[in-house]
Amino acid sequence: MTAVLVARTALDAARWRERRRAHEERVDGWLVSHLARRCRGERHPVEVFLFTYYSHRPAQLRRWHPDAMVVLRDADPADLGRDYRADAAGVTLDTEGVRARRAEPLAWIRRLLPATAGRPARLGCVGTHEWAMVYRQTQREVRHDPRPLRLTPERTAEVVEERGRTGESGNFRRWGESKRYEADKRCRDQ
Repeated sequence: MTAVLVARTALDAARWRERRRAHEERVDGWLVSHLARRCRGERHPVEVFLFTYYSHRPAQLRRWHPDAMVVLRDADPADLGRDYRADAAGVTLDTEGVRARRAEPLAWIRRLLPATAGRPARLGCVGTHEWAMVYRQTQREVRHDPRPLRLTPERTAEVVEERGRTGESGNFRRWGESKRYEADKRCRDQ
């Protein structure tokens, strides 16, 4: 890989703190409903998906990060997280450290992008990943159980099994079964 030198941009304390404040306010606007529902013990299907399936925490979304080649003046790397370091110019992302720590996923992404870039889009799977996620679950087991699904659990299983037999959606039936196994295992292990 060829190294590319890129000029770094420096932000004074007032500018980067204003950017951080604006980011936190914007994210807070998106999170306020979720946090209120969570306090009341209510679940929302999209938010449950984002915050439990993907394991995003609201605090992670609130954390502002500058671009990789930005230097922050009058900053403390400890306030920004483990991937930041101080040098004579200020605080910046430790890009080499991130590359070393995340080498395996970065290599996988580097292989994935060109492998998929030239392929035609497959858009005939609308809804099948959602169905696979609830494959063979009762209504009580579904993460967003207060909201009824469009199909009964029996009909969902029929659709998943039929599409799996015809190969329309690849391995999503097996994927749904493996996710169900992983969820069952996590419950047993707790």
